[in-house]
Amino acid sequence: MRSMHTLAVALCLAAAPFAHADDASHRAKAEQMLQLTHTDSMMKEQLSNLQERINGMAKQQSGQGTLSPAQTTLTTNYLKQVQDLTNDEVGWEKLRPAVVQSYADTFTDADLDGIIAFYKTPAGNALLTKSPDIANKTMVTVQGKIKELQPKLGAMTEEYAKQMQAAAPAPAAAPATAAPKPTTPAAKPAAPASKK
Repeated sequence: MRSMHTLAVALCLAAAPFAHADDASHRAKAEQMLQLTHTDSMMKEQLSNLQERINGMAKQQSGQGTLSPAQTTLTTNYLKQVQDLTNDEVGWEKLRPAVVQSYADTFTDADLDGIIAFYKTPAGNALLTKSPDIANKTMVTVQGKIKELQPKLGAMTEEYAKQMQAAAPAPAAAPATAAPKPTTPAAKPAAPASKK
């Protein structure tokens, strides 16, 4: 029995380097998939857009109108600090290991092999190259449909508001207040009886 336990431990220890090598190979495939799908450039673009939105919000918070030279310096320094913080915390180099791990955790080796093989084909490359254009066209279509819906949505919202107002419970009547009791002068204490 003891020799079986020893054998099991020895096999686990012997297999550990191979498991580590397989893990490293799997992560390398995930990295390759990121490169082939241009995930890094898409993420960098999204992070750049995020940075622009943060800068816009920061500028709004710093106030509208003309700034004094001191306020301009403060605003410039503040925006630089915000940019540095966001780059440090959510920059691509900071996020990359987690994204690679997500791909490695989500896809099997066979999945990654198939995806990588596909994106190396002309069809896979065409999908990657043309996907941004498709996304833009789709967004324009959706925005157009939403614009068409706005009058209908506005009418529905008005009708809903009327119905909600009609269905609201009537305000509770204020409790009747009792009339104040007339105050009577306090009775004077009886004078002590005099001793005769």
